[in-house]
Amino acid sequence: MVSARWETSPELAAVMLEPDSQMPFYSSDGIDAEDATRLLKEIPKTRLRDRWNSSPTVGTFLRSIAAHPQVRGNRPASAGPVTEVGISGVLIDDPELLTLAPDVELGTMPTFLDECTVEQKTEYYRHLLGCVRESVRRQQWFAVQHRYGIDDALAPPDEIDPVPGLGGRLLLHFWWD
Repeated sequence: MVSARWETSPELAAVMLEPDSQMPFYSSDGIDAEDATRLLKEIPKTRLRDRWNSSPTVGTFLRSIAAHPQVRGNRPASAGPVTEVGISGVLIDDPELLTLAPDVELGTMPTFLDECTVEQKTEYYRHLLGCVRESVRRQQWFAVQHRYGIDDALAPPDEIDPVPGLGGRLLLHFWWD
């Protein structure tokens, strides 16, 4: 879940590692532009190239967060010692990303569905919904790469989910396993 961990000052780490009561897997009040700017100065340059599995590098995460106020670093909810900081993904406040339409053509339903069992129809619709969901995810990931400079990941995020942010506003959570 954690893209990278590094040692930092206890004062800065304490700000970012306060307990989160919203959800166990993300924090909507994670690393902001000010924190990211401080961390970019504090973390050794060689550590900025660290990544977790196929995620973007720590430096890419932090530079995007520092440059774009709508991007926040997601810190792990169970963060460990107060001198460690981690990033497990990003939360993005971009309402347009929540309204993207699928780029797949659904067309008319095939006539053979009339002859299928309920189980077969259920499986067909699950597959169809999966294609629609994946189409929207591809568009969201493409937009994030280009709008926010999160462009050195080795693979797309493992999860892209709408999550409640502070004040109930929906954010998109991009997370690498």
